[in-house]
Amino acid sequence: MKIHNKTIGLAFRAVVVIVVLSAAFFLPAGSLDWPEAWLVLGVYIGLSLSAFAWMNRHDPDLLQERISAASKKDAKSWDNLIMLVYSILMLVLIAVSALDRVRCGWSRIPLVVKAASGLLMAIPAILIFRVIRENRFLSERVRIQEDRGHRVCSTGPYAVVRHPMYVAIILFTLLLPMTLGSLYGLIPAAAVVWLLVLRTYLEDRTLLRELMGYREYAEKVHFRLIPKIW
Repeated sequence: MKIHNKTIGLAFRAVVVIVVLSAAFFLPAGSLDWPEAWLVLGVYIGLSLSAFAWMNRHDPDLLQERISAASKKDAKSWDNLIMLVYSILMLVLIAVSALDRVRCGWSRIPLVVKAASGLLMAIPAILIFRVIRENRFLSERVRIQEDRGHRVCSTGPYAVVRHPMYVAIILFTLLLPMTLGSLYGLIPAAAVVWLLVLRTYLEDRTLLRELMGYREYAEKVHFRLIPKIW
């Protein structure tokens, strides 16, 4: 049976991501004896596979968009830079948490706080799946998807805030170092949150200018990330 080249490429990409994440967790830690890291890594892999399986079955066009968005010519150049910095900062967050929690012991977080943070991670996970189901134009890069008939999504969580995916990622980013047991991990987490807020602003400005119907949508849903605040 012939295996599609895109399937091979996707599998290779997944393996690379897992290897890089594993290295970011365990090389700075200097040990594999870090239960919280194994838990977070396992949950991440499980959620990623679940999202892939859902999109592959229910919306393969969205899956293809998320795989190929970075290579599209109409992807905003500033967004490619932001996502590069985002990826680096997330690796820094993991590495700092590893140094803090395992190798150096700079801070200590009570078990009950780590457990509560881990449980609360279910909130951004559920929200991410809700957003994936609701918005078939959920690209990994900021671009106006004229090739896919891009239109405004205003239902589900999009009826509450204009960028619910960023809300989920920000919550996940803040909970991650707490789940791993590191207070110092909150420093790069804060940088990630700032970057995501900047991306929200730039994407919102792009959509207002370039996506038909978005300005009318923004007049109904006033807030980008936090209801009654911004």
